[in-house]
Amino acid sequence: MPEVHIIILNWNGWQDTVECVRSCQRLNYGNFRLLVVDNASSDRSEAILREEFPDLEFLQAGANLGYAGGNNAGIRRAMAKGADYVWLLNNDTVVDPNALSEMVPVAEADTSVGMIGPKILLHSQPDHLNCIGSTIDLRTGQPRLLALGEKDDGRFDEIAEMDTLSGCSLLVRSALVERVGLLDDRFFLFYEETDWILRAKKAGFKMLYVPKARIWHKVSASVGGHQSPLMLYYMIRNNALLMRKNVGRGSYLLFLVIFLLLVIPKKLINVLLLNSERRIQKARAILTGLCHFFAGRFGQYTPR
Repeated sequence: MPEVHIIILNWNGWQDTVECVRSCQRLNYGNFRLLVVDNASSDRSEAILREEFPDLEFLQAGANLGYAGGNNAGIRRAMAKGADYVWLLNNDTVVDPNALSEMVPVAEADTSVGMIGPKILLHSQPDHLNCIGSTIDLRTGQPRLLALGEKDDGRFDEIAEMDTLSGCSLLVRSALVERVGLLDDRFFLFYEETDWILRAKKAGFKMLYVPKARIWHKVSASVGGHQSPLMLYYMIRNNALLMRKNVGRGSYLLFLVIFLLLVIPKKLINVLLLNSERRIQKARAILTGLCHFFAGRFGQYTPR
């Protein structure tokens, strides 16, 4: 039976992590190991989690490395210990006991399958979908979540190949990591899993959605909520980085023209028209993200 290493990334969220770990401990798959990676939390996460789960493998990253860097630390540990698969799992998820037992056999049946995503349901509305995967427009780099907010009524119950999958739950074949490499930690947050998936697809791997595997996602607000200044910064900067890395020169130049002449002005107008005290902060975040992309400033961003 293939060995699966489950990597749960924690940053100031021990309450969610406790619930996630407990759900993983109820998995009925016979060969898995749990690893919690902590991104230098300041809320006593490490002490609390070590006390709650004294036998749990725990890795302290020593700094906030973001989604990419924190998961990379866990992947390195898992690969060094001979993992056949790694399962990257957001700490704000709860998993069905059958999730791994449904995903691993599908991957084992076809060695070209590099990543598998489950059916992701909303924790707050368990009979509604968060998403099943997404499509991506390689002219703009914009993903579109599939089945977002849809009722789970049987329409999305077939295994399907996807353009991209959600980073909140990715079962990844170790052979993919060996061939493609790790997540690009320059992204820090947002678009890093999309970049990884596009690189994997170029290497010939397929991405599958397996609906019998289910998880429930709380939809984290780790960057201050929907369309916060910090979120806008990362989305702008990393959208451009994603395109520069993954499309040809002509497509990238066309993207830049559209991005600079249409997308950025539209976003600025939209935030400046908001009846909000944060509209100036949001506009500044958009422009800073753009400037940092052209200046080659990546990784974590700390607003002044």
